[in-house]
Amino acid sequence: MAFHCQQAIEKYFKAYILENDKPLLKIHDLPKLHGIIKKIKDFGIDEDILALINETYIEDRYPGELGLLPDGMPTDEQAQNFLEFAKEVEEKIKTELKRKAHV
Repeated sequence: MAFHCQQAIEKYFKAYILENDKPLLKIHDLPKLHGIIKKIKDFGIDEDILALINETYIEDRYPGELGLLPDGMPTDEQAQNFLEFAKEVEEKIKTELKRKAHV
């Protein structure tokens, strides 16, 4: 589930970047994508959780690379927190994109 949270957040970030006429980078790094977004609008996204979710993607693809998560993969509780976080990101981005569409 945590891997899919990373993927969902990445897609929402990329959609927001494209909708703001910024070039799309072919990267999967959530903190870097978030840095681009923050130059447009600061959504108040928790960067610590973002880094942990990003680590889930890296750990799944390249086991043992960064080691931010103690055993490499999130616990069930962490995964549930990641899902809630991903839903919050989704809501923030969707709300902003809808607002922009009506302006």
